[in-house]
This record gives sequence, C-alpha cells and structure tokens, in this order.
Amino acid sequence: MRATSLLFSCAGHALALTLLATVSLALSRPPPPEDLTTIRVSLASLPLGRSPGAAPSAKAVAVPAPPSEPKPAAATPTPPKPVEPAPKKKEVRPVKPVTKAEAAQKPAEQAPPPQPQPAGTQESAPAPDAQAQPGAPAPDAATASADLTGPAAQPVGGAGSVMARGESGAGDAYLGLVQTKIGRRWQPSSASASGRTFAEAVVGFRIGPGGEVLDVAIVQSSELSVFDREALRAVTESSPMPPPPMRFRAGGLSILFTFTYRP
Repeated sequence: MRATSLLFSCAGHALALTLLATVSLALSRPPPPEDLTTIRVSLASLPLGRSPGAAPSAKAVAVPAPPSEPKPAAATPTPPKPVEPAPKKKEVRPVKPVTKAEAAQKPAEQAPPPQPQPAGTQESAPAPDAQAQPGAPAPDAATASADLTGPAAQPVGGAGSVMARGESGAGDAYLGLVQTKIGRRWQPSSASASGRTFAEAVVGFRIGPGGEVLDVAIVQSSELSVFDREALRAVTESSPMPPPPMRFRAGGLSILFTFTYRP
C-alpha cells in the first residue's frame, strides 16, 4: 500500500514537471497577433488519490478583441461661393463746349467788400487796370489811349452819373445823345454797389454805321460783378443808337462810357 502511494506521487510530480516545461516553452514563444484570441491555461497539481490517467482541469480565459477603429465622419460639402457681378462701367458723357455767348452770361466772382477806412480819408477810385468781359473783344489800345473828348458828366438817379468820351470830331452834341440814352437805362443803387460809398466802371463799345452797338466790353472794372453787369446791360439795351457823324460811318465810332456811383 505504501509502495503504491509512493508510485502515484512520483508519477504526479513527473507529470507536473512536464506540464511546467511545456508552459515555460509556450511562454518563451513570441506573442500571437492581436487579431487572434489567446487562451491561457493554468494547471493545478494533481492531488493524491486520483488516477494517473485523469487530465487536470483547465480554465479558459477569454481575451477581449481589440476595439474597432471609429469610422470617420462624412465630410460636409462646402457650398459654392456666389459669383459677384462685374462692376458696371461709368458712362462718360462728352463735355459740351462753352460758347463765347454763354461765357459772357456767367456772372464774374464778386470781390470781397473793402476794408473800412479811418474818418477823414478820401476814398480813392478803383485802379485803372482794364478787365475785359469774357466773350467780348476789348477796344483797341490805340483807341483807349487816344485823346478822347465829350460833354460833362450827366447825373443819373441822384447818386450816379454817366459820361461819354469819343474820338475827336464826334461832337459833344452827338455824344450827349448817347450819354442821355444810356443814362436812362441805368439805375444805380446801393445794392449794386454792395454798400460801398464809391464805385466806378468804364465800358468800351463801338457804334456802327446804322447806330448798332458793337464790341461791348469792360475796360475798367469796379471789382463788383453786379455793378459791372448792370453797366453792360445799360449799354446793350440802348442799341440802336442814332447814326454817328458822317466821318465815322465807314469804320464806326469808338466810345468809352463811364458809370460812377457816389451817394
């Protein structure tokens, strides 16, 4: 009986050593791929009293499979950008040329009011520099510098006066008629003189053979656009004049006409 127990004990130890060697060999091998399921087996020693042919019980340990990779989310299509319309080209309109008649109708820029002068000083007349009216030719330089004659100044409206000067030989009687006719067309006022106490403008023109008024222009400006325009209007509205003397019927009679405002 004792011998039999010893025999079973030796057989059990031999079987245990064999299993341990097998397990050590299995553990020394490289690990299996991740996608395979690995089963680990644990062995228990054979208890005494069991038959040598009985296999040891083994526990199967299930290894969970690796988690699956998340699927990428579907890309959202980007809506196309709206196409901006091309900018419209600006229409370039041709500039209408300004004629001489239209330029003559545009008012000149009004000069600033004069600075107040101390009491007791006499206000001087404007500078004698000639300022031609746009669109109208100025009188000849020879005519403007010639020895002109004429009647005395004629008062107009209580605050103004007019005076006609013509070429030698025109006669005071004829220049007096011209002076009277233009004076009736001119109405001086403080508004046209912009409140000044003195304003004077000289207009040059020519009387044709039939009395028509030609080549009206400012020879000496008053530096006041309203005053100059009223002087030009008085001359042009006085056309036609009486025919000039016979000696001037061929080329016309040149006249310098002075408008003076002194209240």
